[in-house]
Amino acid sequence: MMSTERYQNPYHEETQNSSIHVTLQQGIEHDVGQLVSLELTAESMFQEEAALLGAYVREDLAEARTFWGELKEDFHTWEISAGEMLLSVADPSRTEWHRSGLWKSHEDEEFTDKEFHNRELPDRDLH
Repeated sequence: MMSTERYQNPYHEETQNSSIHVTLQQGIEHDVGQLVSLELTAESMFQEEAALLGAYVREDLAEARTFWGELKEDFHTWEISAGEMLLSVADPSRTEWHRSGLWKSHEDEEFTDKEFHNRELPDRDLH
């Protein structure tokens, strides 16, 4: 009959050394668990910060679009006002004729002529 006692191998003795190994292993497992928990918390915080940053960027982009749209409208208004002011001091008959395409003068022909643009300018002494 076999004995219920376990064979005591000198290399596998259950001594105080093995309880130290168990305690160390449990401590390491606990520390690794805490590190994993910390890493998951940091990852979650990073994702929240990235989402918040994305919201800020989207909001800023929307505000920039609104700003540039309003600025464009303002410039258009200023451009129209400046054009109306310039037209108000111009000869109204000539501007109406130019708008309708009826004005043909020697000046117009001169400024549209290719020879006018390619002509040689006289030498002038600027000293």
